[in-house]
Amino acid sequence: MGDATVRRRARDALRVRARAQSGTWIEAWSRAAIGRSLLRESEDEQVRLGVVWLLSVPALFERDMPHLAGMCLGEAGATLDSRLMRHDDALRVVRELARKFPGHDALGWGPVRALLGAEPTSQSRPNP
Repeated sequence: MGDATVRRRARDALRVRARAQSGTWIEAWSRAAIGRSLLRESEDEQVRLGVVWLLSVPALFERDMPHLAGMCLGEAGATLDSRLMRHDDALRVVRELARKFPGHDALGWGPVRALLGAEPTSQSRPNP
């Protein structure tokens, strides 16, 4: 919360905490919080970085923190679609959510449900 400066300082503190608690639930939740914070920024580059931080949670903590990992996949997919206009990439992420975590609560979230019911389109922005 707060303005960009407050969010940046909070992310810096979370990075320090995550490094100090490597491999623990504290690191996992810190990564998720950093990612969610970056999604609040206005620049696409920051939002993309937020998606990367969110995706790092299932990459590193899928087995130990499946609920958090699924939430991060859902939010990353929704953001790829709505903010970054990367529909095909968003579909890949939410399909991964459905495959790895069938029955996960994030599958019922409106943006994820809409993506899973959608087909890939040629209107997606090309990958750089």
